[in-house]
Amino acid sequence: MRQPAKPERLRHSDDWHDCADFPMQGPMKSIDEMKAEAFARWQQEYDLLHAQRKEQGLATIELVHADDEASTFTHAYQDEFQALKDQISAAGIEVEAPFLAVDSADAVSGHTGELIVSAALVTGIMIGFVAAWLQKKNGRKIILRFGDRVIEATTKEQLRWSRSKNSYSWLVRP
Repeated sequence: MRQPAKPERLRHSDDWHDCADFPMQGPMKSIDEMKAEAFARWQQEYDLLHAQRKEQGLATIELVHADDEASTFTHAYQDEFQALKDQISAAGIEVEAPFLAVDSADAVSGHTGELIVSAALVTGIMIGFVAAWLQKKNGRKIILRFGDRVIEATTKEQLRWSRSKNSYSWLVRP
């Protein structure tokens, strides 16, 4: 009686680049090339997300900290961001804040620094809250996005929202 064939073993190689079982598809990319490709994919997804938010009538307000402040995923930044979000919610403005869970022993999970709010509410009191955050420290920046429209502001005076017939437009004072 014939014995069933044993499965063929994978060939071991100390140099995996030469291993015939795992052929390379051209030369290995540099880390910079891989980072650039990953960033391009992320940017496409981010642009699509903003297009979807625009269709839903939502604007994104990104709070960018100053260079000499704690980075986004630190306890100090997260505490300040949460306090601002709580103040906005207490004023009766419905706001979402994306959250990122980080799986690392020394990392802090938390909000990404974005506030998602109805574009119709990016007026008066809402701008007052983010402008107050902006003015607490030199070097801070607010990035407002509504679809592909973007405004960056480093001062309260640069912020102005205008609603025209059936559409929203961002205006920057010179």
